[in-house]
Amino acid sequence: SGAITAGTTITAGTTITAQNGNITADTGDIVATAGKLKGNLIDIATTAVGTATLVAGTVTVTAACVAGDIILLTMNTPGGTTGVNYSAPSGSVGTGSFVINSVSAAGAVVITDTSTVNWMVVRSH
Repeated sequence: SGAITAGTTITAGTTITAQNGNITADTGDIVATAGKLKGNLIDIATTAVGTATLVAGTVTVTAACVAGDIILLTMNTPGGTTGVNYSAPSGSVGTGSFVINSVSAAGAVVITDTSTVNWMVVRSH
């Protein structure tokens, strides 16, 4: 029910735990010098964002990505006959590029979709 305030540094021999809250760094970094930070971490330094325009329902995006990255997609501006969602098939994500497809309810590429799609590459650790 209390708080610990430190001017610059808090040092613990083994563990610092936040049972009902967060451990935050307002202006600096939280660093693990030996060991790992655990949980769902996002590497902001490798996150890339952009917009791509579909041609016949598909587009290949050149971006800083590697296999295993997570691709987040949202529609920016609809164009043509749009699909029900957008996907970046896991096999399409390679070093330096990935594919975005407009997909119908049946799972086929919607070749009449010419929408603009927002994308974000997230590298999870």
